[in-house]
Formats: sequence, structure tokens, C-alpha cells
Amino acid sequence: MKSLFYNGLFVQHLAQGVKVYFLIFLSIGFLLRKEDLNAQTACPDLIVNENFESGSTSFTSGLLPSCACTAGTYCVSTNFNLKCAGWPNFGDHTPTGVRNFLLVDGNASAATNVWTSNVSVTPGSPYTFSFWVASVYPSSQQVFDLGMMVNGQNVKQITVSQVSPSWTQYSFSGICPYGVTNLPLAIRQISGGGFRDFGLDDISFNSCRCDAAFNFQSINGCGSTHPF
Repeated sequence: MKSLFYNGLFVQHLAQGVKVYFLIFLSIGFLLRKEDLNAQTACPDLIVNENFESGSTSFTSGLLPSCACTAGTYCVSTNFNLKCAGWPNFGDHTPTGVRNFLLVDGNASAATNVWTSNVSVTPGSPYTFSFWVASVYPSSQQVFDLGMMVNGQNVKQITVSQVSPSWTQYSFSGICPYGVTNLPLAIRQISGGGFRDFGLDDISFNSCRCDAAFNFQSINGCGSTHPF
């Protein structure tokens, strides 16, 4: 459950709806009202080509595009071993469609943004940024860090360490900065190294707003009517 102040309202986000608490001040004091709303929340995914079904479109990378088995490159394909013959037989996370994902043969010498995109947001709105990652090699051969970058800031750093390739989701939730309507996003390889090989899939950025309708009635008090 999350709570936040928004336009003077104290809002609690619940799994099955939204509770909104607000004060209505009257000339004789105040009236506290509590409304339980089964409000709809609009949570569109703002990432275009989030599952790479459209190939190498709608994103950029600090790596070079190539399906050759070469460090410092990426490839959009359907199996690890289509980039490097020695990589395991392992497919994408998305259960339907073309079944593409992003295959990364990481930068051997420097930190690099392996995936970047921009989204249009509403300032002050809550968001969740997430993606799925699978490691090519077991933890006995490679352990590496990825950063979730939002507006140029590393908002969450994760350590990828797997016994065998397994799709694992990571996410971060926050509030869109005020005054910002275009938000740059990135998934960053934190450091260079010989073993920085992995897959990315189903990258998501959901920005939610509460769409609730309030129907107020007049309140009679002390011989007067107070419309809201």
C-alpha cells in the first residue's frame, strides 16, 4: 500500500481501489468526510516495443548492433545461441508473438547504457519501471551489476547472479519529477568486464493516475446551505 499527498488530497493506493480522505471546512468548524471509492486507475505502458517484437526499433544503445559473437554489441533475436554458438539454448520471456528479446554481449572495458528510451509523463504522477533479465553464464563465471536509470539518476542498482539462465524481474517505483514531462530511461551496465552477457525482455514503464468521479450533495447546517 502506498500513500501520498496530491492536490491537497491524502491518497492511499490499495489493491482493489483507492481511499481518499479530505476535509471540508465550514464557517462553523469543519466536517470530516471519508469516501471509499472503487476508482479505476489508468496505468498505460509507456514503453514502445517493450518486448522487442518489432526488432531493433524505438530504443537506442551505447553498444553496437551486431549478431556476431563480439563484446560490446547487442542483437535482437529469439535465442542466446543465435548470437554466440557457445551460449546456452535459452529463449525469450514473452509467451506469445515473435518471441524476440535483447541479447547483450556487454562492454568489456567501460560502463554503458545498454538500452535507452524516452517517455512522456505527467509531473507528480506515480510510476513503476521494471524489466526482466536472464544471465548467459552461471554465477561461478559471471556476477555483474545493472542500474535502473531515470532522468539521469541511478534509482536502483541490482546484482545479477544466477545458477543458470532464468528470467528474473526487477522494478522500481517512484514519483515523476515536477516540471518534467519527458523522462529519459536507461538500463546501464555499471562496469566493464569480460563476462557481462545477458538478455533483457518486457521492459515496462507504467505511469498511473487516479480517475475518480465525485458526486457531492449540498449540506445544510445552521440554516444555510453549503454547496460543494
